[in-house]
Amino acid sequence: MSTTLRELANTAPRTVTLVDVSARDGLQSVPAVLPPAERARWVAEVLEAGVPEAEVGSFVHPRRVPQMAGTAEVVRQLSTHAERAWVLVPNLRGLEDALAAGARNVVCLLSATQAHSRANLGRPIEEVLRELGPMVEAAAGARMRLALSMAWADPVEGPVPEDRVVALCRAARDLGFSELTLCDTLGGASPVEVAARVRAVAEVMPLETLGVHLHDPVGTAGAAAFAAWLAGVRRFDGSLGGLGGCPALDEPEGNQDLEELAALFRTLGVDTGVDGDRLARAKRANRARLARAKGPASK
Repeated sequence: MSTTLRELANTAPRTVTLVDVSARDGLQSVPAVLPPAERARWVAEVLEAGVPEAEVGSFVHPRRVPQMAGTAEVVRQLSTHAERAWVLVPNLRGLEDALAAGARNVVCLLSATQAHSRANLGRPIEEVLRELGPMVEAAAGARMRLALSMAWADPVEGPVPEDRVVALCRAARDLGFSELTLCDTLGGASPVEVAARVRAVAEVMPLETLGVHLHDPVGTAGAAAFAAWLAGVRRFDGSLGGLGGCPALDEPEGNQDLEELAALFRTLGVDTGVDGDRLARAKRANRARLARAKGPASK
């Protein structure tokens, strides 16, 4: 007998964790450069609206991503939210800087395709994997999460084979990563494809450790998030106002909107902890910050 949608929904998680990435993935994709104090307040208002976690910045060289300069100061100013604040680290040097700044939660990167790995991280998958081992050892005591980019498709290489994604997730598990985020960087995965890949990866990583990071170029990310939830996913990245995309792509598309994610789960009776009114106020405040900011070219 086939399983009905209602039966699937009845077994899906009743609580999910939303992660706002607007202060990192969002701000790195816009020309405006906000000072650390403004970025810290940006994050604080999102967290005070009940969003469980947020990426507050990345430890990359400021010449490459000037919008992320001063992330160490952002981390320090958010010390009261340290358990809920995450930073992205692309390499061992970035990890060391993050830990020195007091970061307790770090996101590392891996790509499922060679083309994206070289464009985004400047080196092939094999070299990235070799560095991830020492990074896990160096971060002993910190909470670590691996984000796997291009987990469904790549604009250069096309559809990414399922067995490759599963193998990379197994390798991440063996290196010591206990949390994993599958990223639809291109934003083209259908709800059916999202659910199928989640189920495949759940063979090597427990479902409760998996998250998804979806992009929304054609308006289907909500349906894909719903499919991932039905498949058992408990953690969802979103960006306030849909801000940001992937700067390594020629035409970066928008992230999944955090407000829309919160609204989706609210209609499903799923607890996110988010106060919708306060989140809307945070979005208005952040739009005003961007409007006042100057881009790098005018500094």
